[in-house]
Amino acid sequence: MNKLYCYHLAKRGFVVFNLNYRLAFDDTNVPGQIQDVVSAINWISNRIDSYPADKENVFITGESAGGVLAVMAMLISKSQRIQKIFDAKVKNIDIKAASIICGMMHFDEPTIGYWGMRSMCFERKYKRQEYYKNMIFDNIPEMKELPPVFLSTSDEDELRKMTLNFKNTLEKYGVTNQMKYFKKGKSKRLGHMFSILHPEYEESLELINEMLAFFKNSAKVDDMH
Repeated sequence: MNKLYCYHLAKRGFVVFNLNYRLAFDDTNVPGQIQDVVSAINWISNRIDSYPADKENVFITGESAGGVLAVMAMLISKSQRIQKIFDAKVKNIDIKAASIICGMMHFDEPTIGYWGMRSMCFERKYKRQEYYKNMIFDNIPEMKELPPVFLSTSDEDELRKMTLNFKNTLEKYGVTNQMKYFKKGKSKRLGHMFSILHPEYEESLELINEMLAFFKNSAKVDDMH
């Protein structure tokens, strides 16, 4: 699903790694997914010299539920406390900036819809679990250690309020951030994850260009190789 999107990033001079992780409902739980992502980041760290990549300028992106996993990976890279809770550690990579696209970020709202989503992704009695308490971003002090974050959503994204709320959380903790928000598309519907599913859209290309400019500015370099 991400193949064309990754090609668009690579065409602009970035080395792109597309990470897989187990599905929460069938194969594992959310902490297992987070461990999968951290393991993939460490795989990259161990082999990065084999690629034409700049290991001093590493960025992470995540869309929808992947936005949560990206933020958790960054928190794990910054906090020994959270490393212990999730039994995971990011090794030898300093993530310079992140992009959260249509993120499913504030999943703790007390509504039936959100309850149903949580019941599919977390095991029973999840609210009692220490890891769950450390995924409610409003309550995690280590959030202030996050690198700059680029956010994007649209009027036609069904989960847009999550991105807007997450921006408020970043502001609360003083995290540098930038929002790219679209009204309705000029000719196409800009629904959930539109820039991933349809990177050829005019709006998607605009979003990608601004996101990559944000990355370069965060790295404070003129050229990325």
